Amino acid sequence: MDAQTNTELEMQKEEIGRLRAELDFERTRYFNRYNLSPVGSFTINENGIILEANLTFSLLLGVSCGNLINQQITRFIFPEDQNIHHKHDKMLCHTDAPQTYELRMIKNDGTSVWVQIVSSRLHDTIGVGLHHVVLNDISARKAIEEEQERTIQLIQLVDSRSELHECISALTASLQNWSGCEAVGIRLRSGDDYPYYETRGFPPEFVQKENYLCAYSPDGAILLDDEGSPVLECMCGNILCGKIDLTKQFFPPSGASGQIIQVPCWQMLLNSPIRRMLATAALVRVMSRLR
Repeated sequence: MDAQTNTELEMQKEEIGRLRAELDFERTRYFNRYNLSPVGSFTINENGIILEANLTFSLLLGVSCGNLINQQITRFIFPEDQNIHHKHDKMLCHTDAPQTYELRMIKNDGTSVWVQIVSSRLHDTIGVGLHHVVLNDISARKAIEEEQERTIQLIQLVDSRSELHECISALTASLQNWSGCEAVGIRLRSGDDYPYYETRGFPPEFVQKENYLCAYSPDGAILLDDEGSPVLECMCGNILCGKIDLTKQFFPPSGASGQIIQVPCWQMLLNSPIRRMLATAALVRVMSRLR
């Protein structure tokens, strides 16, 4: 082998080394762009099997990338929303036009998350059709939209009823349905006290025992604090007196009693004739078995 041949071989080796370095660099850059992207991304075949998923999507669902591969995507879609996915997936196959839609996905812990999906169609090296999906977590936006919608519905509900008891009864039913709480009670101010006006889900003996918030002496007089104000008992009394932080859960999520939510009725009922009577409403998630 002469010197010229050796030189050519060395140049070829250097070129191969340079190309390998460039390939490694591009591979690393692709990995970082794909896996470290702030949006979730995955690719499925036309049978809905996940072929590729990035780290953001994996973290969103709480499932490792390895455990996502070769799984049906519908396994991670909320059952009631699967028709939405099938509809747009079919549209994508027939038209090749990118699809944008919203649905709920199921996380590994069983909770759901709202996502906005943008899906597009592409083909692999042998012409097999694939669906590439990019998605964003829109749970926070959905929560705001749902809260605004519920507030509007509550205002419309109250304004559509002129009779007080009918109004409060409908309001209580709506609050129980929307909140998912097992029991809901609305108290209206009567003198210095706040007895229950309407309840749903509480046993009668509980309502009778906890009906009044004011503390009474043995002779039936309302007890007063050092400032001369009535002493209000129970958690509803603490809410009225501003003794709890309403931005935080009173009970931890794992607690048996769940969560207390105060509904700012004085804001929702500004145009209602009963606004001066309705001092507060508290929704209390209770244990399934009262002791």
